[in-house]
Amino acid sequence: TPLPQPAAQPKTAAGLERKLDNQILVVDDNLVNLELIIEQLKKEGFHFILAAHNGREAINLAINYSPDLILIDIQMPDMSGNEAIRKLRSHGCQIPIIALSAFAMKEYVDETMACGANDYITKPINFNLLFAHINRFLDIKPARSRPRGPIEAVKSTNEPQERPPYE
Repeated sequence: TPLPQPAAQPKTAAGLERKLDNQILVVDDNLVNLELIIEQLKKEGFHFILAAHNGREAINLAINYSPDLILIDIQMPDMSGNEAIRKLRSHGCQIPIIALSAFAMKEYVDETMACGANDYITKPINFNLLFAHINRFLDIKPARSRPRGPIEAVKSTNEPQERPPYE
């Protein structure tokens, strides 16, 4: 007798499949984490992904390309995610921001939310949970053929030139 098969899981959170044309900025100083998040976004079906390795790059890309959502690591050298969030908010940036951090203690969450983050998810990332949270912040977008701004925007200034852009 064959074993019962688990029920098929939907690929995306309910309604997320109609939001895949949104542009997402992913910020993490750890290249492995950055590439993992981008890979999961692509597997989910997102087409327009910007990448930054620190808070300064995140601010520059957010200001120049106005992504629909920012996923940002909190613990980064040079400029922390909290500092980048604070600066973006002080300049009137209303882009939804989901903070990503290994710190799960309430005081860390409270500090990040006080800086202006809209949501906080702990690492290691549960991608089903992340996509459910992403779904809450994105609107349905008309299909577009390419991201806003020049394609070079998806390359980080710290990234080796031989690497292809994240698209």
